[in-house]
Amino acid sequence: MKVARALLVVGLLVALTVATAVSAAPIVSTYPETAIPSVGVGWNDYAAGFVWNTTASFASADLYLAAQGSPGALSVSLFSDAGGAPGTLLSSLVGPTNPGAAGSYAYSGTTPLSMGNTYWIVASTGTYDDSVNMYLWYVGTVGDPNYVNTMWRRPPDGYVDWATSGIVQPAAFQVNASAVPLPAALLLFGPGLAGLAAITRRLKK
Repeated sequence: MKVARALLVVGLLVALTVATAVSAAPIVSTYPETAIPSVGVGWNDYAAGFVWNTTASFASADLYLAAQGSPGALSVSLFSDAGGAPGTLLSSLVGPTNPGAAGSYAYSGTTPLSMGNTYWIVASTGTYDDSVNMYLWYVGTVGDPNYVNTMWRRPPDGYVDWATSGIVQPAAFQVNASAVPLPAALLLFGPGLAGLAAITRRLKK
């Protein structure tokens, strides 16, 4: 009986460990990136849209970027959708403000999003018309059904509204959800406790 009880306790610990595991798959991804640096953040603001298809909270966004010249500080933010374009600022994400060599850069936050709604990742330096100093946002791979669009704007030149003209779709990015318990592991927890209680009662008799 002591051996059986020890094995059951070990099984419970394993179940609890598995129950805290995260869902590995991203919510939307246009990775892998291609060899084409499509757009320059610093010449325009750029935005990548996606549909949030989970009940979990937003955790991070990965953008495939490379610095050209000496651009200013980069800001990456999360926006709501307004008629198929970025609408209201929801949160400013935390991550590298001066990306360097070409690579994937992560920007994190804890904003709760509503399942089924469209949202936008917006990258900006707050400067425009600089064709020398900017962050190149690479082109991604088409195919993810939760990808919506890539758009641009340049307010100082009168391009206040978001547009899609002249952009090679899609921007290379990935959006990830926060950690969630795995239901299968949780199902093991209840029966395991019941079994442990039964063995304990037998040992006391």
